[in-house]
Amino acid sequence: MKTLKNLLFILLLFNLTQVFGQKSKVKRTEDLVLQFDYKEKTWNYDSTQDGNKHKPYFLVKYKSQPVIKVTSLPSTTTKVTIDEYFFDVTPEVETKDKSPDKSLSDGLIVTPFIQTMAVVDSDEVSYKVTIKDANDETLHTTAAFVKVYGRLKIDLSTGVLFHNLQDESYYFSDAENEQSSISKDRNKGKIKPLFPAVLTHFYWQGKGSTNFGASIGFGLDDSGKIGYYTGPALILGDRQRVILSGGWALRPTDVLIGKYREGQLLNTSNLPDASDLVESEYKSGIFLSLTYNLTSKVEKR
Repeated sequence: MKTLKNLLFILLLFNLTQVFGQKSKVKRTEDLVLQFDYKEKTWNYDSTQDGNKHKPYFLVKYKSQPVIKVTSLPSTTTKVTIDEYFFDVTPEVETKDKSPDKSLSDGLIVTPFIQTMAVVDSDEVSYKVTIKDANDETLHTTAAFVKVYGRLKIDLSTGVLFHNLQDESYYFSDAENEQSSISKDRNKGKIKPLFPAVLTHFYWQGKGSTNFGASIGFGLDDSGKIGYYTGPALILGDRQRVILSGGWALRPTDVLIGKYREGQLLNTSNLPDASDLVESEYKSGIFLSLTYNLTSKVEKR
């Protein structure tokens, strides 16, 4: 159990660095055309990446059908492969000058290769584009990553959680006249982190890297008691997501039995066991959690 907690804690720290280290530039392709210029070897989103090591990253709507467009092909015999699907491109040619006096050899423009892709339904889709010559020799290979937005998401995450519902603990302290006093153990009432906690998040996946939603979940503490938690959530990140949640907590909590009270005197010769001074009852409180997403779906096509 301790090894599992340590592993999950390390994963949480790793995902935090991934989330806040992201610098992907996003091209809002509302027309759903992902255009690659073969001559310039760049995607039409931002030719200057400012040292960003991420590959081109586009944004398309859920259940949309993106189009991959390759321009500036070297000849009419160029072949293009998108992912595992092969397309033998035989584009038409046109003159740079439409006047009838111009001969076809004055300048040729190879029309773009355009292919409609399948409907996107993942968090992210990775497309691989390979360009080959007539002899089937690879001229260039590139990739495009598509972030999907515009749908209700249900994700699962795990991490650390804090709540203010602490078990009470009592003991007997010596008093006068062969009596003992019921005393509260003050060291047992400190707030401790709960790890791991598991939460489910409901939110609308927007275009940006910040989304708002709701969380609901549970956590098992060292004493074996399960607490339940629900409230608003802030979802941060893009390819990796960290979730900050807070709100209402419900947990079975040890409290002093009603027939006893703190400071009550009992005969030392007839004392109950200290554990019999408390009983478990559900109490409500508040919680705050920091978790990372376990269910991000990246589809490579």
